[in-house]
Amino acid sequence: MTLTVLMPVYDDWRAAAVVCAALDQAFAARTGTKARVLLVDDGSTMAPDPEAFLTALPSGALTSLQSVELLRLRRNLGHQRAIAVGLVYIHQHHPIDAVLVMDSDGEDRPEDVPRLLDEFERGEQRHPVFAERRRRVTGLTFKGGYLLYRMVHRVLTGRGVRIGNFSVIPPSSIANLVVQSSLWSHYAATVINARLPMSTIRVDRGYRLSGTSRMNLVALVAHGLSAVSVFRETVSTRVLLGASAIVTVGWLLLLALLTEVMRGAALPSWIWMTVGLVGLGVLQIIIVALAFTLATLASREHFNVLPVRDCGLFVLDHRVMLTRP
Repeated sequence: MTLTVLMPVYDDWRAAAVVCAALDQAFAARTGTKARVLLVDDGSTMAPDPEAFLTALPSGALTSLQSVELLRLRRNLGHQRAIAVGLVYIHQHHPIDAVLVMDSDGEDRPEDVPRLLDEFERGEQRHPVFAERRRRVTGLTFKGGYLLYRMVHRVLTGRGVRIGNFSVIPPSSIANLVVQSSLWSHYAATVINARLPMSTIRVDRGYRLSGTSRMNLVALVAHGLSAVSVFRETVSTRVLLGASAIVTVGWLLLLALLTEVMRGAALPSWIWMTVGLVGLGVLQIIIVALAFTLATLASREHFNVLPVRDCGLFVLDHRVMLTRP
């Protein structure tokens, strides 16, 4: 197997070096796999230091990995878009059997990579394999926000959130993804929405090796909205159906009130005021649902960012940082 490990990096160069060293050890016991690392520099404010990588790797050199390469972007695009640019670059320049996508901060554990590859080979290297999170090493605030995000995601899309970026994916699947505009928004959600056959294995999330996480509340909400936007057609349909259900219930309640009035019942004024307010709310829901649905239908006629066509515009340069003697 010829494998490229794709890792976006934003300033976490020390952690990325440690992860590369751990990957080098993980591949040492795996015969028949030729692997190299492609680091996507997502507009880092700190320049990568090749000497730091050389120091962090075992015995100052590579023993299993073929090379560590660097793809620098012109500006910061964000984690998901850096993955999109990296996948397009590999698709166009690297003849490979598979791509391993993982984080560079240590939260995707290198010791779990052999399990992903074993599952990938059991599927005859035809389908993506994703790591399903079994345990997350995060604070209570993040866990609470993530739980709320999962609930909203299931309500809007009808799908649970089970996977992240940590995955192995074959070239045939990459060829499918690079012509989907939604890859610019969210990698894992695009794989799911593309209905690609896939399997998962359960792993624990590791610890950040250095630095602090930049996933604050704003970033978490933006990340969640990016994932939901991939399923915009499903979301618009569910919103429209939900609005229809609310309207139906509203009409039934109004009919029940009118029936009581026709029977001669005297209803208090606050009931009619409540009916008016509810009717106004229902009207607003209908307007929003229809506008959202029409906007979704209109978006189907346009290409926004087509990764295979546009991602190259964001690449500054490519170089080899380290190579095995």
